[in-house]
Amino acid sequence: MKSKAKKAGFFIGLAVLMVVIVHLSLGGKNQNYDIFPSLDNDVTSMSMIMKSVQENGWNGIYFNPRIGAPDDRSDMIDVPGVDPVLAFEMLVVNTLFHPSTPRMLYYVLMLTFITTAWTMAWLLRRMGFDWFQTFAGATLFSAAPFHFYRWLEHLAISNALTVPLVFLMSLYITGFIVYENKKKEKAELITAGLLVGLGCPYFLFFGAMIWGIAFIVRCIRDAGIKDALKKLWPAGFAVLGFLIARIPSFIFNLQNGKNTNVYLYTRSPAEQEVWGLKIIQLFVPVNYSRVPFLSNIAKAYNSTGYIINENVSSGIGIVGSAGLIILCVCMIYSFIRKTDPSSKNWALMDFLSLSMIMLLLTSAVGGFGEIFNYLVTPMIRCYNRSSILINCMCIIVVIFFMDRLKKKNRDLSILCMIALLLFGLNDQVRLPYYDYKQTADVQQESVYSEFFEKVQAMSDNDMIYQLPYYDYPEAGPYKPFIGYLYTKDIRWSFGGIAGRDIRAKELYVDDGMSKAFLEGIKKAGFKKVYIDTDFYSDKGKAIISFYKDLGTDYVSSSDGKLYVFDI
Repeated sequence: MKSKAKKAGFFIGLAVLMVVIVHLSLGGKNQNYDIFPSLDNDVTSMSMIMKSVQENGWNGIYFNPRIGAPDDRSDMIDVPGVDPVLAFEMLVVNTLFHPSTPRMLYYVLMLTFITTAWTMAWLLRRMGFDWFQTFAGATLFSAAPFHFYRWLEHLAISNALTVPLVFLMSLYITGFIVYENKKKEKAELITAGLLVGLGCPYFLFFGAMIWGIAFIVRCIRDAGIKDALKKLWPAGFAVLGFLIARIPSFIFNLQNGKNTNVYLYTRSPAEQEVWGLKIIQLFVPVNYSRVPFLSNIAKAYNSTGYIINENVSSGIGIVGSAGLIILCVCMIYSFIRKTDPSSKNWALMDFLSLSMIMLLLTSAVGGFGEIFNYLVTPMIRCYNRSSILINCMCIIVVIFFMDRLKKKNRDLSILCMIALLLFGLNDQVRLPYYDYKQTADVQQESVYSEFFEKVQAMSDNDMIYQLPYYDYPEAGPYKPFIGYLYTKDIRWSFGGIAGRDIRAKELYVDDGMSKAFLEGIKKAGFKKVYIDTDFYSDKGKAIISFYKDLGTDYVSSSDGKLYVFDI
């Protein structure tokens, strides 16, 4: 009983720490959890999915009847914005707390930090590290720079709880993790495999490469392919999880035909060169560092480097960078000294070194990943996302050497671990630099709330056509989702999947400024037109003048940017 209470206390304490870290990063006591963050980026699309799940349950991941009008629903099943693991976390939060949509967004963010810390702790304990080493390693990994860069905007990628499970399975394949209890072995590895398969596809893809290295290591070290094949069975459950996650899409495509027009399915293999990993970015300090010298290095590189995009999130922090350098030194040492392959310690370092090399050769700009994209499929394009797996390996390496130090000097090891944890958190955790009450988020909330209250009051389950028209997803801005986020019952034209829900696009003629356009949308059932002037080069002067000349009722936002005209 004491052992179970100790474990429970450990995981609860880890969860509390993650909540505190995220809370402080959001703004601490000044954070208002009931207002959205800035809605001018990808977080808008994620917020839409959150609200869709709130309104429609599990089906909300795949279909939304309030967007993509005049079609009956938006068939998001073509390009679901979340994987089943993240969707389940959304449902858990919604069921337990019944939060507002923005509050749900923040709570799910906290939960992703918690679950990522838990799975990392699961891995480190299975590797035999003590509770304090596990606590430090799990905390540093969950609070990796990758998660703060991705944050709310890329929550589906930031949710890296399956990454430690990839290494749990790989270390089982190599034999570095051995279970004494066969029932526990099967239960844990089946769970790990299914979660990896049901989680972010990128982590499954990179994980498959690491399992391949693990298989080769097992074959060569133990001189037996049959024995190595017997250890690959957890990977089968990962594949099963991947297939299960795609059953709804498979059935839908059989019934309705495959959508080949949406941008996701028309990617170029050469995009690997745009979104690939650059090794220098692993070492570049975080651009939000509180140390001016370090933040200046990041700003200098990000302002002068070639092709800077989401790959800025590749940084692994100072602790991770130290681990990567140590891993490189270990690789050289092992090669030169030709260490005994039966030595478990160095065999582990050799395996991690080989895994790191494989990830770098595959993910680096113009690497093997681009060859894969040309020969197999270009669906995997953002190879920079492998950085979180490299970060996980580097933290394992640092904890490994801290454990070796413990065997020589326990007190010194404890002091070093405390210093490492504090130093790492200070380097990695992003804290706000501003008075939150003065940010645009609060001002934006006031404008949107007031405006959409007026829109809701003048509408009765109406359909509203949004101007200008944009395809979804990835072909235009996501800001038009604010209409959906701030209203209830009203159906909106934006959000229909490109190539599938096309009626709104077909109705868009004459830039929305003609009698033909108005007659077309009226016939389709629209009763109002929504205009966001930010999307017009003349700030909407021409189109607003056109609709005002109609002499119909309208409402406008206090900042003069949003309008809804009754047609």
